[in-house]
Amino acid sequence: MSDATNTIRPIEGLSILVTGANGGVGVAFIDALLSRGARRIYAAVRDPGNLPADWRGNDHIVPIGLELTDPQQLAAAARLCADVDLIISNAGVTCIGPVSTKDEASAREVMEVNYFAPLRLTNLFANDLCARGGGMIFVLSMAAMIPPGPAPIYSASKSACAMFAAGVLADYGRRGLQVTLSFPGYIDTPMAAGFTSFKASPAAIVERTLAAWQAGETHVFPDAFSTMVLDYMRRDGARMLVDVDNLRREIALAYDTWSRKQHHIP
Repeated sequence: MSDATNTIRPIEGLSILVTGANGGVGVAFIDALLSRGARRIYAAVRDPGNLPADWRGNDHIVPIGLELTDPQQLAAAARLCADVDLIISNAGVTCIGPVSTKDEASAREVMEVNYFAPLRLTNLFANDLCARGGGMIFVLSMAAMIPPGPAPIYSASKSACAMFAAGVLADYGRRGLQVTLSFPGYIDTPMAAGFTSFKASPAAIVERTLAAWQAGETHVFPDAFSTMVLDYMRRDGARMLVDVDNLRREIALAYDTWSRKQHHIP
């Protein structure tokens, strides 16, 4: 889905902040940005001492310790990263289990990272990014569109962030901020270890997400599962509201059948 022009925006020479940088998708973003010639990559991590060995000594990577739930650390990061051209809001936490097993503290922890942290990042950086014609990428999830059975609180946090990101696009997008919302499905990372469905590689998700931002696309569904769900939404979107359990099972079966055929799984 696109508002794209024929112009491909280069990554080369940009200064970029990536949150959740030492997770599977975050590392893939760093690798892809380096290969595209990014000038400086601020790699935001909770533990700067736990970094990939090949980052050490790389002048293009600036690791920064950042607890996204701490407003003071976020404000300090905004001062440190004052030259940023692009923010990739990638960090996230999951929450597996039915709502009856989760207390308010569990829900607040997930919302702090998955919703309030991107909101605070936007509030801190968006005006300056608009002034320099910069951009933001929100790494969301198809869980924002159709709740996975075992993770309704995670789905709620991603849905909240998706609605917020759409608001960023509508508001700051008119002021020159280039915004892309990415909605991946299952990704082969530790966060999705409990799911048996076929999972796209972090590198594939990142490549398609970056390509969409460079092309000026406002939304990207970067893997087979996300495009399948989007197709269901186009055909029968009302069921997302009134028949979600049956629809989820229907999509899961269709995706499993596709996966087995595509990857020759008996």
